[in-house]
Amino acid sequence: MSAPVGGPGGVGGMGRIPGMPGTTPRAADTPAERLERSAQLLESEFLNTLFRVMRETVPEEDSGAGQATEIFWSMLDREIADQTALGGGYGLGEAIHRQLAPEGGDK
Repeated sequence: MSAPVGGPGGVGGMGRIPGMPGTTPRAADTPAERLERSAQLLESEFLNTLFRVMRETVPEEDSGAGQATEIFWSMLDREIADQTALGGGYGLGEAIHRQLAPEGGDK
């Protein structure tokens, strides 16, 4: 599995979306590229939190797996959130980008 968005090497807890080229900050990035990337990262973080909170509402079975099971579900939730945001998400990242982009700027 790939490294999570907030994994090692992240900037401010948010490093990159796995599989997306150039998601780590670079000095040569334009402000529009950084804004688009930040909007996608924010959507990924939101989805990961949503999945985690939803999973907490499901009653746990006493299977004895404990911490290993928690780690597995945490990693799975992160990967699903990252891949969802990478694939266009639910429109949250796009909406954030639209609201924060300067008037007259391209997407």
